[in-house]
This record gives sequence, C-alpha cells and structure tokens, in this order.
Amino acid sequence: MRVKSIMSVIGLSVALAACGAAESVSDWMFEASFSSRSIDCEERTARQLNGVDFATAAHIEMVVRNGEFSPMVVRMTKGRSYVFRLRNRDDDVHTFDAPEFFSAIAVAAVAVDNTILETVCPGPVVKLQGGQSFEMQFLAAQDGAYAFTDTANGIGVGGLLGTGAPGGVIWIEEVY
Repeated sequence: MRVKSIMSVIGLSVALAACGAAESVSDWMFEASFSSRSIDCEERTARQLNGVDFATAAHIEMVVRNGEFSPMVVRMTKGRSYVFRLRNRDDDVHTFDAPEFFSAIAVAAVAVDNTILETVCPGPVVKLQGGQSFEMQFLAAQDGAYAFTDTANGIGVGGLLGTGAPGGVIWIEEVY
C-alpha cells in the first residue's frame, strides 16, 4: 500500500511540475543554463546559509545515462548540507527540471564542468549538454517530496510510467 501511495505522489508531482516546464525550457540562457526565478532566492539563501559548514556535507552523485536518471529516488534530511553532482553521460542534451526542489533548498555554490558560476539560484531547470556535469552545494531547507524530470525533449510527464521523460523524486525529511 505504501508503494502505491508513493507512486501516486510521484506521478502527481511529475504531472504538476510539467505544467510550468514549457515556459522554463524556452527561457534557457546558455549551454548549462538556468531559468530565472520569481523568488528572491539570493536574500533567502543568505539568511539560511548563515553558519552552515560544507566541510561535513553529504555527497550525492546522480547520473543521466541512456536517457535515465540514476538514482531515481534520493533521500535527504532537512537542515543538513549537501554537495550534489549531476553528470550527463550521454551525447544528447538532458535537463534536470525540479522547480519545487530548487525552491526548497538554499544554494551556496554552483559549478558546471568545474567552473564556478556567479549564481546561487540555478533552478528551476538545469540544462546539460552531452558530457557536461553540474554541481552545487546547498542546505536542504524545506521538507517534502520533490519530483524531477528531463524535459529536454519537450515531454515532462510519464517518465516513471515509461511513457515520456525520465524522472524521479527527492525526499527531504524532517528528523524529530
């Protein structure tokens, strides 16, 4: 029963995330590009990152290979710092479309192919050319389940059901 509930939440989350995907995809700015955000994330991030030590951050590695994300499910703890690295191991363009996830974290640093970028607001869509990698240091600030998908081909729904773009879910859990 729990698996069925989780899959329902994932499916609904992916469908809802896809509703805003078309506009985000059309706003790509450069090869490893980031869409603009309506939230003032610089101000929010500065407050949330005060005193965070990334020396003890947990590392999460994600790969896009053969058009699929691995791992598809990632678990994090609210209030903990992370270093997230996404590598596009294909020759084709792939995106990491996760608007709700980017709204739930406070980003300290962003890099593409080991080049540090001057933004702390990389989302809601990150576009990677074939072979590129994306890395960010962040604090998991808001608990919840956050769907992500690859909208590079213009399809944002159905990846988990095998009918469209690949995707998955990131769970940020609050520990009491």
